[in-house]
Amino acid sequence: MAKIINREEKKAQILEAALQVIGRKGTAGTKIQDIAEEAGIGKGTIYLYYKNKEEIFQSILEQHIGSRNHNIQEVMNSSSSPEEKVRYLLESFTGSIEHSPYPPGLQLEILASLVRSGPDSSLSQGILQFRELLSQLLKDIQQTDSVEPLHQNLSSALIGLLHGLIIIWSTNKEAFPLQEIVSDTAGFIIDALTKNR
Repeated sequence: MAKIINREEKKAQILEAALQVIGRKGTAGTKIQDIAEEAGIGKGTIYLYYKNKEEIFQSILEQHIGSRNHNIQEVMNSSSSPEEKVRYLLESFTGSIEHSPYPPGLQLEILASLVRSGPDSSLSQGILQFRELLSQLLKDIQQTDSVEPLHQNLSSALIGLLHGLIIIWSTNKEAFPLQEIVSDTAGFIIDALTKNR
């Protein structure tokens, strides 16, 4: 009797293997054969599910964006104060990186993909949406009537800080404690906006 293969489980197995390999070798250094060996399957099996390495990486990016968007929606739908929402969004972002089962190199590959993707990509659009969401929260903290350039600039700086911290944290985790740096920065910005109501 032929073994029944669950397509979604097999795709998940391939993506899990790809995450590990790309995290170690980067996208340029990863070959389909590497992914197959990591997954414990034949190279030809991968081609039954994905056309090429780029399609696998695109699936990883979509998964990454989807999980982030889900977390953001949960926070925004909560009854927490704007201050708590900002802290939670920033600290959960860095917490998910610190406690990720994947090599830090994977986050660097996602950032590199963002740089190459251009303004119309889903990654770039996701960052713009995150900036708008943070800007709105900062406006609410300051209790002003409209989002000002200051709120957008602070939001852009926070996003830049998060991504820059990923890079330097991956080089020396002890010297750059993500959670502590982000918590202190968020607290400073929240205090400054509260004083300027």
